[in-house]
Amino acid sequence: MAYSWGYENFDWSEESGQDIPEEIERLVIKAVEELFHNVPAASDVDRALKVRQAIHVISDTYKTKLSLDIRPNWEDPAFRCAYVYLYFLKHSSLVCDILHTLLHPMAVDNFKPFMRVCCAGGGPGSEIVGIMMYLLNMNSVPYMECSVMDLNPSWKHAWETIQKHIPPEPKVLSDL
Repeated sequence: MAYSWGYENFDWSEESGQDIPEEIERLVIKAVEELFHNVPAASDVDRALKVRQAIHVISDTYKTKLSLDIRPNWEDPAFRCAYVYLYFLKHSSLVCDILHTLLHPMAVDNFKPFMRVCCAGGGPGSEIVGIMMYLLNMNSVPYMECSVMDLNPSWKHAWETIQKHIPPEPKVLSDL
């Protein structure tokens, strides 16, 4: 039996404030599981302690002291796992909400079957998933070519982990 540290019972929809498509919720759960197992530790208990510590550091940093000088250690796999657990769906939902606010529903009818999307400072790709959430909610599934750019190269592994679990529609081709 796999070690459980509590993410399985997390209510993503309640936390994000919107209805999360089932495919996206599964994507994030699978990615968190995989990112968790990539945290170097002697046991799952030690791994969970590292991720929980990273959760506290990230939460405290984002609440009080986020600046150019003080940043979480994104090179550490525990911090990347913690970020995806804490903020990935919140950020994706925010992007989805903004698109719902800015784009008239009929605008989706004018989407070409192919879209190019570029996210600067894209981290683990939450903007891409937010766009996917919007497209799934609008029953529009074009092919997307995505470029995710980030100064921190360690996010590439997180994006690759998330990308493995992206549903087949919309079709996403990406690089980081």
